[in-house]
Amino acid sequence: MAEKKKADTAWIASCPTIRKYRSSESTRPMVERWLRTYAYTQNSLQQHLAYYDTVPRCEKVAEVSDQEAQVIQLEYTWDKHFMILRTNRKHDGALLGASKQDHDMGGNKGRVPVPHFGVNTSHDQFSSIRKTVTTAMKEHGVPYDMCVSLSAMGHAPPYNALDSYHLLFPTDPDACLSIICCDPGGNMNEIKFYLDFGEMFHTSGSIGVGDLTIDNSMVELHFPPSVLRMLEKRGLRGDEDGLEVLREEQKDLEDRGVVDDDD
Repeated sequence: MAEKKKADTAWIASCPTIRKYRSSESTRPMVERWLRTYAYTQNSLQQHLAYYDTVPRCEKVAEVSDQEAQVIQLEYTWDKHFMILRTNRKHDGALLGASKQDHDMGGNKGRVPVPHFGVNTSHDQFSSIRKTVTTAMKEHGVPYDMCVSLSAMGHAPPYNALDSYHLLFPTDPDACLSIICCDPGGNMNEIKFYLDFGEMFHTSGSIGVGDLTIDNSMVELHFPPSVLRMLEKRGLRGDEDGLEVLREEQKDLEDRGVVDDDD
């Protein structure tokens, strides 16, 4: 603890973002409040535990401490995914190292922060997490650059870097709603709700990671005509809220008798 406190004190003294906020009389009280609330006297491990319990609402299945290596390992299940976190004070989360660690996915995907851990989830679960993160951001009011600074010490509050109320890639088969939220260490958790959970099969050629190639020649055998028509129509509608898109498509299927309204 003494070693970490010393490192945090050095970071606070040298960080240009903190210096910027402290240099103005109007923002000096705010930065001192942020440091007092999230850094001074706060235990980073407890902040991480609270984040994963209350924001993505993961279920902790194990907490293992290696005293000799001075490492604590946390194991979680998260919506049928499994995640392991290990303490490492020298690690820079993707939030802090975004410019050095991001990856260009090509096409209209652009650059994304890596590494990040992501889950595909239901619309209800996505909406609930989105509300939790949005409420937290409104309450703490800490701007992006200050969250980056706090993440260097393992004390960042939740921050979502995306507009999570409109579709990403609305004209593509992998149209989705997405949240990219940081934990206290600046590690990025991505939560996605896909309009088509089979989107991973809707591409061919290189997809940007190690030149992996996917053969989608059998897509029509895996997806019924009604779903393929959805994908064709979606490209004409542009950037709409995911729930409204779902309602339109559900009504269209019901009108044509493809599904019951109880499905």
